[in-house]
Amino acid sequence: MVQGAAGAVLAPAGLSLLLAAFPGGGERTRALGVWAAVSAGGGALGLVLGGVLAHAGSWRWVFWLNLPLCATAFALACAVLTAPPADRVRFDVVGAVLATAGLVGLVFAASAGSPLWALAAVGLLTAFVLVERRTPRALLPPRLLRLRPVVGANAVALLLGTVIYAVFYFVSVFLADQRGYSTLEVGLAFLPMTATTVAGSRLAGTPAARARPPAVLAGALGVAALGFLPLTGVDAHSGYATTVLPTLALVGLGLGAAYVVLPAAAVDTAPARDRAWPRAFSRPRSSSAGPRAWSC
Repeated sequence: MVQGAAGAVLAPAGLSLLLAAFPGGGERTRALGVWAAVSAGGGALGLVLGGVLAHAGSWRWVFWLNLPLCATAFALACAVLTAPPADRVRFDVVGAVLATAGLVGLVFAASAGSPLWALAAVGLLTAFVLVERRTPRALLPPRLLRLRPVVGANAVALLLGTVIYAVFYFVSVFLADQRGYSTLEVGLAFLPMTATTVAGSRLAGTPAARARPPAVLAGALGVAALGFLPLTGVDAHSGYATTVLPTLALVGLGLGAAYVVLPAAAVDTAPARDRAWPRAFSRPRSSSAGPRAWSC
């Protein structure tokens, strides 16, 4: 839980720093392309290391791996990053607690099929909405929900996050349980997806792509959707090269391009005082811990 909470803070904070350093134009798009490529590289490293650790010892070792990595990142951040001047603002603690508790309640309700948890989650999220309407520094300013690009970008980011986890989980289970892959082999099997994610992010950063972000996003989503077609006929005898590989390649290509376009689309239309919120919520989430660990 602690690592998950820290990751939820770090992911949008890193993207916020990037968008603050590159406020607009071609430089920001190129920076987002580099960010997406580095994220994909980290995901590849996590997949392979997760497979190695689970194969050599236990999937629980994956959580210990974060300690030296975070210590190294902390030292580099202290040495390289400088804090920009900013006004002190009050954090919406009540809103954060209500939103977190409500979402956790929804997860428990879906996992256990408990109507009690569902009612509690609905009550907490309703309280969150009421609090946000009255809080000067709201965690989720209601005025942002009137901006169609912000709402659309975050809706797409939510769907992409769902796609990423679905691909990681179901493909890893299929390869391990149906094809007999080891944990290390499952991690290596996802490397083509990493390569195409890097390629997609680079394509989205070209001058031609920067000129038409909506067309790039539509094309990226179409390519990702096309990637799921090979899985529609999957069975116990389906091979990696004919079924899984095309899916990973096309989904990675589409997601890589979307990673670049979505943050910019969400931030560009938001007022300057509210731009931290779209930065935090428009980033599709992914996992780099090694998907096979989930099914051990």
